[in-house]
Amino acid sequence: MPPKPSPALTDAEARVMAVLWRTPTASVADVVEVLKKTAPVSYSTVQTILRILEMKGYVTHEKVARAFVYRPVIDERQARKRALRHLAGRLFN
Repeated sequence: MPPKPSPALTDAEARVMAVLWRTPTASVADVVEVLKKTAPVSYSTVQTILRILEMKGYVTHEKVARAFVYRPVIDERQARKRALRHLAGRLFN
């Protein structure tokens, strides 16, 4: 059985979420375009991160033509709360 995904965001996931929080909806290609302005990133990596974020409950998608369009389900404030709760749980059981 694979390990349960952590509710906290990794650095890469946080970068993808930052794009989605600034842009209400975005395709994988849209996210790649924004991220590659600051660092090299591949389409498949962003696609994988978005799938993980969907499993964690941070984003959802709908199919528009041939592309998946993602939107955040959780805002930045909620994400911060989740991260703090996760950290406190790890530190203090």
